[in-house]
Amino acid sequence: MEHAQTWYLMKNDDGTIFGPISFEQLRQWAMDAQVSPLDKVSHDERTWVKAPMLPELEMDYLIEVSPDQFYGPTTLGAVREFLQASEINAETPVTNCRNGTSRQVKDIPELQMSPDPEETVQPVRT
Repeated sequence: MEHAQTWYLMKNDDGTIFGPISFEQLRQWAMDAQVSPLDKVSHDERTWVKAPMLPELEMDYLIEVSPDQFYGPTTLGAVREFLQASEINAETPVTNCRNGTSRQVKDIPELQMSPDPEETVQPVRT
């Protein structure tokens, strides 16, 4: 795939088209959870594919939101957004669609929140 070419993003919900944008901008939007698994992308505005079909966007993760509801495939950034919004928790299963592995959120190193230094409680010495 040629990353230097311009890209377009078509939102699934209302058909709005964004672009032309660079591939790096498109990738950043995907990482920032701004690209839905149902959104489509194109480099020529004639041929459209669902965003997860571009491996370079790394939309490889399927979130088990509830026992009968899944979201994805999406990026780890979107999984992080679900976690921060308390829509999922540390026990939520996430499947990597690229390699078929499934792990709980708490077992995915990239999703571990770094502690806020202001919130870190220091042990009290006695």
